[in-house]
Amino acid sequence: MVEYLSGNRIQGSSTKSPPQTSWKVIASSSGTSNPNTTGTFTSTPENVMILTTAFEADSYLRFGAGGTIDDTGTNGTDGNYCQRMIEDFNTDTTDQTLKNFLQVNGGGSLQSNEGIFNFITGVNVNGREKLFEVQSANNSYGTATGDQAGTYQRQMKWSNTGVMNIARMYSPSGTYTSDSEIIVLGADNTEGDTGTNFWELLEEKTLASANSDFNIGDFAEKKYLWIQIHDTNTSATRNEIQFNSITSANYNLIYERNGTRAIENGQTKLKMGAWDWTGECFHNIFICNISTKCKLIVWQTAKGTNRTVGSATFTKTDQAIKSLQMKANSSGGYTTIGAGSTIKVWGGQL
Repeated sequence: MVEYLSGNRIQGSSTKSPPQTSWKVIASSSGTSNPNTTGTFTSTPENVMILTTAFEADSYLRFGAGGTIDDTGTNGTDGNYCQRMIEDFNTDTTDQTLKNFLQVNGGGSLQSNEGIFNFITGVNVNGREKLFEVQSANNSYGTATGDQAGTYQRQMKWSNTGVMNIARMYSPSGTYTSDSEIIVLGADNTEGDTGTNFWELLEEKTLASANSDFNIGDFAEKKYLWIQIHDTNTSATRNEIQFNSITSANYNLIYERNGTRAIENGQTKLKMGAWDWTGECFHNIFICNISTKCKLIVWQTAKGTNRTVGSATFTKTDQAIKSLQMKANSSGGYTTIGAGSTIKVWGGQL
């Protein structure tokens, strides 16, 4: 028989529970200041998530330990930063080594509302170099105007092995608008879940039975959205997403699908995957959701053994995204989304 101890513990079990961690704001800086320097982090967890938005000025990143930004060395000769990137899913660049900054680009002078949203994850382990994965969306592909989607995929490194506790976003030229900012979130491997989670669950829905439509909203307006979608339908289908029931040509996409690059402008929805893909489907989406600006979107899709990495713009500048509508499309027309499918929407802002 099972013997229970105090607290409904099973005999021989531990009193120690697994950590319940979440993403807390540990530093931020917002507004037109150039540079935008966060100040010393309130804590130094092992995992970091960095959100940057830069409008009408390019953006570069530097980090620091001991409260001092690392801007040492001659750029390209003996700096402490390096990165490798793909711009707009073109040919992979050569390594950019020994830099004294990390270049994440931003809104230059191509159009007055140009901006970039960077979603960055990385590790901040004492005694180890700092490694980062970056996915970016901007609304000025190449030399084009009209909110065409552009993107950068980057792997970056800061070679310092101390504990990172300060960050800076700056522009070598130009002036940031008031919507520009850098937010550093942290999640520790062992901490208890104390404090306020940056990501607030706004809406969650499970589809009770297979249906041709799966809609969620109206959720609260937040500057940043994190959306996760799981479609249990295993047949050959492609999920298609719209926001705020907007069915007009306000969606621009650039993506890499199983190694093939594609640009699709003036679409009436976001196309997540391909018609001939089989297997259950998962989408992970991050959005800079400022009501008066073009929405900047990065996403990843996995369906069966297939994958898409992409960026997009939703060009409505008179409203924030507050609802989502999804369909499943096969080569023969619309079909059903699987029973038990889920949509979760988190939001965050300072």
